[in-house]
Amino acid sequence: MLEALVAWDAFHPATDQFLLSKGHCVLAYYVLLALNGKLSLDDLAQHLTTNNHHYILHPSKPHLPEIFPLTTGSLGHALSFAAGRAYAAKVHQTPQSFTVMLSDGEFNIGQTYEALLSIAHLKLNNITILIDLNHWQALGRSEEVLNLRPLEAKLASFGYQTTSVAQGNDLKSVSAVFRDIYQHPAPRPTAVILHTVKGFSLPQLADTLDAHYRPATPELIQAWAAQQTSARPPVHHPDAPYRAEESL
Repeated sequence: MLEALVAWDAFHPATDQFLLSKGHCVLAYYVLLALNGKLSLDDLAQHLTTNNHHYILHPSKPHLPEIFPLTTGSLGHALSFAAGRAYAAKVHQTPQSFTVMLSDGEFNIGQTYEALLSIAHLKLNNITILIDLNHWQALGRSEEVLNLRPLEAKLASFGYQTTSVAQGNDLKSVSAVFRDIYQHPAPRPTAVILHTVKGFSLPQLADTLDAHYRPATPELIQAWAAQQTSARPPVHHPDAPYRAEESL
């Protein structure tokens, strides 16, 4: 997810607003904001694990209104919010655009599909949807909980300009897609499917359900730093069926 945010931050227009719908991964976003001078890195390091501080574990508009236009983490809400904002921008002819990051688990929620259909029907090409397709959600494998395949074909049938990034954990691959999106705007809304590995490069956690819940200990981080020159974990091809024996 951090790779995608780094790429987005490099290429998005100044008038673009980012909404992190999968708010439970906000810690990575805090780090990116601090590294880009939008939050105090010292303040973040001091207060990140402090109770009752504004760096809570979901994006919170009351705590950081200058950063978050909407409190998210209750999945499925941000896309509908962005749809309303994007439609208002069209009506008022303001050059504002919106980028929304969804989890694959949010495609289990009916409100997501209502928003997807409304965006396509209204031809809101000022919305770009990023989908973190990491094949895991709270209860297990996404395909086993509720199979989304073929997700790209579904979105295309709704009327989206769709793109899949087979190596969604690779900054160069994601950056190339963002560069193309922002330099060559499509006449319809865009959906980018990022095929990612949850817990990427973290020993013992990569592509496991533990990566959805378990924090990275100092020992895991040290092991990760020591093995950065080793081979990367395999990445699922967008058209290949998931096989359990492929998990790490």
